[in-house]
Amino acid sequence: MKERVDAKGKVYTVRMTKETLRARIRTLDQIIEGTVYLHAENRLKDELNEGGERFIAVTSARVFTADGTKELYKSDFLTLNRDHIIWAIPIEEQREQAK
Repeated sequence: MKERVDAKGKVYTVRMTKETLRARIRTLDQIIEGTVYLHAENRLKDELNEGGERFIAVTSARVFTADGTKELYKSDFLTLNRDHIIWAIPIEEQREQAK
């Protein structure tokens, strides 16, 4: 990562811009609906296949039973191990710029 240091020694790093996408993610035992974060110009598939990160962040998450009929719990934030994902689909096609 490229960084800049000013005369007083303060370090400035490059800020990563990400886009948000509402998604439905299926694991073996649950269905998770929430917001995932994508690097600019990436599709959901790209984000799941690229990078060395083992976990993905999901915000405003709602966790349902495997058949999707009962909500088990809600969480403002959860991390999901990529190895547990069976499938993932976008809920909304329109992406918004993350702040």
